[in-house]
Parts: sequence; structure tokens; C-alpha cells
Amino acid sequence: MFSVNSTLIFLISLVEARLVLWDKRDDICKDRNETKKAWREVCICLQEDFETLGDVKKTLLVSIAIIY
Repeated sequence: MFSVNSTLIFLISLVEARLVLWDKRDDICKDRNETKKAWREVCICLQEDFETLGDVKKTLLVSIAIIY
């Protein structure tokens, strides 16, 4: 089990690795499909069975990732 601190550090590293999520100077950040793809990758890293979760659980996990 991860601590909250280590989970946040892991989340930050996942987001930092995907320029589309944070670098507004890059035109790709305007591409909604690329942004959605990047958030899906982050969620899969945070929750390995993300693809098999129900829609409500997926939405909750994505919301939590974006809030942090």
C-alpha cells in the first residue's frame, strides 16, 4: 500500500512525463484526444485494472487524478 505522499509524488511524475498535460506552449495540449489519452495512461499507471472498472469508478479515478 502506498502512502498518500508517495502516491502524490508518483502522480506528479506521471503527469510531468506527459507534456500534453501541462506544457501549454506545446500545440498538442490543444488536442483533446491526446490529452484524454495521456490521462488514461496516468490512470492505468495508478490503477492497473482501470480498463475493467465501471464507468462510475473510472470517472471518480480520473477526477481524483485531475484534482491533485
